[in-house]
Amino acid sequence: MFTKIVSLGNMADSSIWSAQYFSLSQVKTISNYFPLVSIREIVKERKETVNPQEFPFTNYVYVGLENIESSVRTLNQSTMKTGDDVKSTSKLFMSGDILYGRLRPNLNKVFLVDDNIEIGICSTEIIVLVPQERVLPEYLAEVILSDSVRQKAESLTRGASLPRVQVDDFLDIEIPLPAIDTQKEIVEFILYHRNKWHSYRTVVNEIPQFIQDSLFERLYSDKPLLNYIPT
Repeated sequence: MFTKIVSLGNMADSSIWSAQYFSLSQVKTISNYFPLVSIREIVKERKETVNPQEFPFTNYVYVGLENIESSVRTLNQSTMKTGDDVKSTSKLFMSGDILYGRLRPNLNKVFLVDDNIEIGICSTEIIVLVPQERVLPEYLAEVILSDSVRQKAESLTRGASLPRVQVDDFLDIEIPLPAIDTQKEIVEFILYHRNKWHSYRTVVNEIPQFIQDSLFERLYSDKPLLNYIPT
C-alpha cells in the first residue's frame, strides 16, 4: 500500500485537493541542470475562436483529439470539413503553433503544426500554444510530450468521467529551458532520430497487412521465423 503524509500548509497552498495530485506530483522530478520556467512564461495561448456554422460552405482543416496520435507528435489525419459539418465553436490555430489535448492528458496528445497546414481549426478540448522568442517550437513540443510533463498534467486533472487539466494549471507546469544554442543542438538530435523513425514507420506501413499478421503469428509460435516468406 502506498501512503503519503501531506502537511496542512501544502494543502492550503494547493488549488487541487485530490489524492492523485499529491501522490503523483513528485514522482517524476525534473533536472535543475537548466533553469526552470513555467510554460506560461514562454508561450502565448491562442484564444481566437470561430463558429463554423456561420460559414456553412467554407472548407476548414479540422483537427480533433481523435486526429492526434498518442505520444508520438503525429497526426493520423487532418480532416477537411465544411463549416456545416462542424457542429460547435472551434479554436483557430496556425502553422508553428503547438496543439495540446487537455482532455485525458494521460493520452499525451501533442502536435506541432508544420508548414503543410497554414491555418486551421480544432476542438476546444485542445490548448493552442504559440511559442515565443525564448523557446524553439520543436524543443518545446518535445518537452511537453515528455513523461515528466505528462505525469504532472495527470496529477492536475479534474473531473471523474471526463478528466481534463485546466489551462491555467497546465501553463503553470515548469520545464527546463536551456539557452537557444543548446536548444538548437537538442532539436537537431531530435529531428535526426524522428526522421529515421518516420522512415522506418513508412516502410512497415507499406508491408501488406497479411504479411505482418503472418510474421507476428510466427513470433508467438514455435516455428522458425528466419527465411519465412508467406505465400
